[in-house]
Amino acid sequence: MMIAFSTESGAYRAGQDAGPFIDAAIFLVILWISTRDWRRPKPARIPEDLESTAQLARKRTRVVALWTVAAIAAAVVASVIQSRQP
Repeated sequence: MMIAFSTESGAYRAGQDAGPFIDAAIFLVILWISTRDWRRPKPARIPEDLESTAQLARKRTRVVALWTVAAIAAAVVASVIQSRQP
């Protein structure tokens, strides 16, 4: 059976536009799941370390959030570049 599709159709174009965002979403899910343990450091054993442990957790969450923003920005740039191609 032969499958034919038109590269001029709206559905094809929508799929092309959604591609970078789907890739970014997959990347973000993998990033968020794979860094879960890293973002949550082991609990402090002594009260003096409680603040530094909380600070480390916030810092690591910010790092992952920055990677999230970078991935979304990359998806937007890829979509813009792709939309400018004839």
